[in-house]
Amino acid sequence: MVDKVRVPPIDFTSRDFLSLRSDMISLIPFFTPDWTDHNASDMGIVLLDCVAYAGDILHYYVDRMAAESYFDTAVTPEAVMALARAIDYTPSGPIPAVVTLTLTVPTAATAAADYTIPAGTKVSTGVVIFETDEDLLLPVGTVTGTVTATQGITIGEAAPDGEALGTSDGLPFQFYGLAEIPPVAATIAVYVDESASGVYTLWSRVTTLVDQDPDARVYVLRRLTDRSVVVSFGDGTTGKIPPAGAVIQAAYRIGGGESGNVGSGTITTILSALPGGYVATVNNEEAAEGGSSGETITEVKQAAPRALRALHRAVTLEDYAALALTVSGVQAAKARWVDTSQKVEVAVASGSGLVTSAIKADVLELLDNSDAAGLEVTMFDPTLVSIDMTGTVVTKAAASRATVEDLINDALSEYFAIGGLEGQSGFGTDAYESDIVATIDNLDGIDHLDLVKLTRKATLDETNWVVTGDVVTVVVGQGNKTEQSITITLPVDITLGSDVEYTVEGSATGPESLTGTAVFDDGTGNNGVAFSLSAENTEVSVTIVFPTLASIQAGTAIAPQTGDQLVIKVGKYRGNQTMSDFEIRRQGTVAFSVTGGTA
Repeated sequence: MVDKVRVPPIDFTSRDFLSLRSDMISLIPFFTPDWTDHNASDMGIVLLDCVAYAGDILHYYVDRMAAESYFDTAVTPEAVMALARAIDYTPSGPIPAVVTLTLTVPTAATAAADYTIPAGTKVSTGVVIFETDEDLLLPVGTVTGTVTATQGITIGEAAPDGEALGTSDGLPFQFYGLAEIPPVAATIAVYVDESASGVYTLWSRVTTLVDQDPDARVYVLRRLTDRSVVVSFGDGTTGKIPPAGAVIQAAYRIGGGESGNVGSGTITTILSALPGGYVATVNNEEAAEGGSSGETITEVKQAAPRALRALHRAVTLEDYAALALTVSGVQAAKARWVDTSQKVEVAVASGSGLVTSAIKADVLELLDNSDAAGLEVTMFDPTLVSIDMTGTVVTKAAASRATVEDLINDALSEYFAIGGLEGQSGFGTDAYESDIVATIDNLDGIDHLDLVKLTRKATLDETNWVVTGDVVTVVVGQGNKTEQSITITLPVDITLGSDVEYTVEGSATGPESLTGTAVFDDGTGNNGVAFSLSAENTEVSVTIVFPTLASIQAGTAIAPQTGDQLVIKVGKYRGNQTMSDFEIRRQGTVAFSVTGGTA
């Protein structure tokens, strides 16, 4: 008989092959004392190995199933998306870039009548395609005009010419997938022919079916792991069911992402045929902006619980920020009280920096529908602070310098990315020398980084010079201040017959270099003085170049007047850079020389 008192208790922490095998072998003497051959070749030990192997696999599946049930531990995209759906959270998709185009048509096109370039005209860089947002009307005799365009390609038109999604079977919670990827959620329009008579009704997109009326013509979008989107309808209690036999169509745009943020002068090809067969030219004088990729699985794991926390109402500042983060294209958000808690100001940022006006409008609409009565909500842009770096990267002997440079660029882009993984840039996230060094030192092929300087790029206030008294010496950068305002004072008696230079010197902590133009503005927009600011070691010099007498007499420049002033902000020269609550660090100029290794 087995001596049950002496049998060791089950060790529930034994979950892998070796632990299970060891526990079973240790129990052999208590059940079969005559079994003394515990060699690997023994048939009984072979059977124990098989059982331990099966137990190891079963424990793995049990652990994975448990882990996939929580945002913090879930790994597979399917589990994360399922958890998001369970709390009615829809991950944001890609946001398309927007650009202003300049189009020029032949003189003959507008010689006798107005000429219209229709909305939806496709233009391209050769890789990235944009479509014009509205008709461009060129009056008679005008050959050039500007119009905005958005990255992407339109799929389908308004019903009945949309993309066919399917025919309703009359059952609750129907869902239909869009054929093309990745669709831009904000452009998706769903039409339902409820009577199968060819008359389509535009249904409304909502963020959740909860609390929707039984007859509400609404739907929600579900984003899947392959970047596709599914349109889901209600059950007749929360949202109307499309009647049986109803034909469902959709129109939408595909595209979006940071690839749409193309540089200036890169959009040069018109893909669409223009009215009258005319051949026009196109160019973008400014870079496209606003394009951002959809939320990654890691970002969904962070954003979905925040959305659940706010519960579609804004009471605290954290609620305002959490709700703003649910808007597609917003990667960071922060709020503050103004005027004794009667007004809330909200700042948001995208993965590429500042957000577009359209995203701000979406945030405002959401917050206005979620905040308490009597409160005013406004938006403002955060301050993007460029961090410049100078140093030397020493590679390992066998490392390729070109490969190392690519790794450095990728690592710094991730370090300064807005939102995403914990520790990446957000509001008030400081930039530390030790973090930069650790980020670079941990890369493959790098021996170490000798970081010479970490500089906060200086900025200039939009004010004017003060022209009173004599030239004075100004001391700047005193103490540990990260920035300091200084005012340059100049004499009144200025000789206008030739350019005159004045220099102000003093101790400073940076920046290393900055160039700009000061403005004397009399209300007409006329400009006057140019200046440059530079620093060597601990000295700052400001050189002011006054306009010539001829330019003043010609009306293209204005002479300095008493009371004009310009304030210059000087950034901290070197060291850890501290961000205020509504500042976001951004990667500035990186001057790393790479030595060692191979070419």
